[in-house]
Amino acid sequence: MRYLQILVGAIAALAATLAMVCAVVMVLYAFHLDAAPNVRREIPTLATLVAGLALIAASGGLSFFALLRQRPWRWPALAGFAAVLVPVSVGLVLTLS
Repeated sequence: MRYLQILVGAIAALAATLAMVCAVVMVLYAFHLDAAPNVRREIPTLATLVAGLALIAASGGLSFFALLRQRPWRWPALAGFAAVLVPVSVGLVLTLS
């Protein structure tokens, strides 16, 4: 159980960090729209990436909290995390390909 908690926490922390970094990049792109015209095409892809990573981070954080405190709803939360993680990850890979 402890290893599962570490894995979920690491995935949630990584997703949250990547979402924040991509959000900062998106803000910087918004400031430089006039300097490089091709940047405008990359903003929707970045927005999709930020939304997907934020969704993974939120569901992972909820699952991590449930596992940490051993709440009775920890297994449904973990199932929800898995149900979010797989399709969002596949969607993000297909979006970036």
